[in-house]
Amino acid sequence: MEGGFFLLHTIVFAIIMIIVGFVAMRLAGRKSISQLTIAQTVIMIAVGSTLVEPVKSANLIITTTSIFVFIIVLIILEWISFYYEGFEKWFVGKEKIIIKDGEVIRKNLKDLRMTRDILEMSLRLQGISDYSHIEIATLETNGHVAVKFKEEYERVTKKDISEVYEKLEKIEKLLNKENQI
Repeated sequence: MEGGFFLLHTIVFAIIMIIVGFVAMRLAGRKSISQLTIAQTVIMIAVGSTLVEPVKSANLIITTTSIFVFIIVLIILEWISFYYEGFEKWFVGKEKIIIKDGEVIRKNLKDLRMTRDILEMSLRLQGISDYSHIEIATLETNGHVAVKFKEEYERVTKKDISEVYEKLEKIEKLLNKENQI
């Protein structure tokens, strides 16, 4: 009978910890793993490690309290970094320029421990194959590469197309008026 009770106890604990983990992650905010800062990643790993603890130790209250302390600390740190720029630079980090005027800044890649292959992969995923089209590219604090194209290589938007279409319509109307005269 005791073996059955232990199994039931473990299942109930596991379900409770899944619920606690879900609530904790919702409080921490919606971000994919690739968008987490270093501090957020450390806290999420701590939460994940702590989530398994009650199954081993059967101490649900201590585990749940620990998880919520981690999340509260994370929220406080994010709040402080929102209001104090100096703390944000330390806590979240700062973006770093990796391409300027079509030239890769090797020193910054080296400082970031980012290989040229990784950079090229990140650019290819955005449909970019030529550095010379880039005015500036930065590695953001969430690990994504942000790109600003040189003016002559900027991507065309629907608004741009609409403006050209309107101008063509005006030209067509003017030509039709001239042909009627």
